[in-house]
Amino acid sequence: MRVAFAFYGVVVVLAAGIWGWHRLQPADTSWPPKGPVTYKAAAARPEGHLFYPGAKLWGHLGGDEKTSGFGQMSGSAGAILLTDDSSSQVRAWYKEWLLGHNWQLYSSGGGSNGIALTKDQYERGARENFILYVDDPARLAATTGNRPPKANTVFETRYIITPYTGSK
Repeated sequence: MRVAFAFYGVVVVLAAGIWGWHRLQPADTSWPPKGPVTYKAAAARPEGHLFYPGAKLWGHLGGDEKTSGFGQMSGSAGAILLTDDSSSQVRAWYKEWLLGHNWQLYSSGGGSNGIALTKDQYERGARENFILYVDDPARLAATTGNRPPKANTVFETRYIITPYTGSK
């Protein structure tokens, strides 16, 4: 009994040490970049093409960081996706994935873009944002001029990198 207890104790200590070592590894300091972020750069990141398993792509979203008469626009990448799974399954999957990759849930609630039924917004660091919108298909069709194919859940992902201001 003592040998088994000691063995399991060693296994637990080793597992905790490996987990702790992994968590202490240095972060990728080259991302986000200090210069303008392009759609291509954002889309190349895991969050830029983070699609719910089995979801069907209905359209790409995003663009390059740029300055216009409306101010500075963030670089971003995302998609409009369709699945037969419920919105609660989709939201739970994204929450688990993002929290497991050092994201923090910033806000969760009703949609704010005139199309979405719900909006979950996550942040990582000072400049990275990930937004999950669960859309109303009728409102999406009215906005885009195209009706999405029939699906139980129509949703948007948006990975956004705010412009570098020199402070962080």
